[in-house]
Amino acid sequence: ISSFEMYEFSRAKVQKMGYAFLGTDKCYYSVPYHYIGKYIEIQYNKRVVEIYYNKERIAIHSKSQTQGKYITVADHLSTAHKKYMQWNDDYFIIIAGTIGENMKQFISTYISNYKYPQASYKSCNYFVKVLPKQHTFEELEKVASLCVEHSIFSYDFYMKMLQNKAYENHSKTAEVQHIPVH
Repeated sequence: ISSFEMYEFSRAKVQKMGYAFLGTDKCYYSVPYHYIGKYIEIQYNKRVVEIYYNKERIAIHSKSQTQGKYITVADHLSTAHKKYMQWNDDYFIIIAGTIGENMKQFISTYISNYKYPQASYKSCNYFVKVLPKQHTFEELEKVASLCVEHSIFSYDFYMKMLQNKAYENHSKTAEVQHIPVH
């Protein structure tokens, strides 16, 4: 006698990164990249997740037992998206360290403030890969220093400090404080 296991059903749109989000376990399951933007059906139970497009199974995964995970089959990803496979906490912390110790601490804390660290990776990539093309390491490090000093590890605060060049005023204030009193 074999046991029959009930499946549950869900519909989703394949996201730009090539993943289908299953809300019940808050996980992302990879789908072959040519289905990006398409509406798919997800059939799942406690062991397996099957993804269908027009009644044809296009992906199958073991069901994650941990919320917030990205479950990936590398062959599902486009060449452009395969680079995201290397993204993890250490990847961003190491790159941040090349900018400076404050940036390293900022990124490390920024990531740890997320229940699901993967949700922070897009912003982290912006901090350590895009901003260095637009600003000097010194400017980025000074802004990170302000964030660390005030224990504010948010994208919005960092960007406001950078856009308003708050690091310039902070440097001047710091210099004035070091002038000896006569």
